[in-house]
Amino acid sequence: MNWLANLAVGEQCLSEPTISGDGNINLSTDEGRVYAFTPKGKPLCAPYDNGGTAFASAPAIEVEGNLYVLAADGHVISLTKKLGLRWSYDLGAPAVASSLAIGNDGTLYIGGTNKLVGLK
Repeated sequence: MNWLANLAVGEQCLSEPTISGDGNINLSTDEGRVYAFTPKGKPLCAPYDNGGTAFASAPAIEVEGNLYVLAADGHVISLTKKLGLRWSYDLGAPAVASSLAIGNDGTLYIGGTNKLVGLK
């Protein structure tokens, strides 16, 4: 094993980790946190805390390194690569486990509710 990073006690990573173009590893948890680690397993910054609302997706990462993640309450959250909040958008319905996709033109596609949404 090259390295191991522990999450908070009782916290679970419910989706796959995602890796940015610069090799940083990001993951979202059932306790509403997003973590960022360097390729050597060191925390890149403090985790983003969504106030305990679980995430329903793994982070999607755009070319510039910004992250997008879907919360179980139906909010799409955009974060900087150092996990600062950029914006949040309410889809108007709770979300179930879903994947986010980013199109070639930068459009973010979100499922997981009763609709498919494209945000740009």
